[in-house]
Amino acid sequence: MRGWYFLGDAHETEKEAKLADWDQAITWGKRCLAINTDFAELLQKGDEKESTAVRVLTLDDVPCLYWTSSSLGKWAKMSGLGKTLKNLPTVKAYITRVGELDPDYFYSGPDRYWGAYYSAIPSFAGQDLDKSHQHLQIAITSHPEYLGTTVILAEYWAVKSQDKAAFEEALNTVLAANPDTVAEIASENRAEQAKARKLMAEESDLFAD
Repeated sequence: MRGWYFLGDAHETEKEAKLADWDQAITWGKRCLAINTDFAELLQKGDEKESTAVRVLTLDDVPCLYWTSSSLGKWAKMSGLGKTLKNLPTVKAYITRVGELDPDYFYSGPDRYWGAYYSAIPSFAGQDLDKSHQHLQIAITSHPEYLGTTVILAEYWAVKSQDKAAFEEALNTVLAANPDTVAEIASENRAEQAKARKLMAEESDLFAD
């Protein structure tokens, strides 16, 4: 799941290829979640949706939950507003459950998600830049070695806040970092540095002045 997610997020450039990779991650993620027989039985009965059946998932299911929700969120967003609105309750329920079971999973993954979420949604849907910043700061303080959170701070919070200084500071921090500090995430960190360079090149289009 993580591999398919990362392939779509960092290596593919064409929309259809990205969607195909995330679809693979979702497919394997659902198979992984189905190993929990309580969860599988609730869905088979047809009385509950994934967003409510998630309550029976346990700590052992956290990796499945996290990578399925991450892939589903990316897939839905790229597929359009209709798919986003349809799948958002499931994505939010999965991430919420991860936060309940293991809030530190994958370098504070739940806080990273909510940090992006509260900046990305429109104001009429509950955009809250203060909440966004709080969640991102928790994740960055807990795990500064994972550069993806700092990229999100720049790409989502700083752009929505129109805080150019924070945008530049965050991206310069990412670009100056050693991506190999933690071997497990070295590939992800290099990909995040590539995103940072791209965002730097787009700075004039992202800010009003």
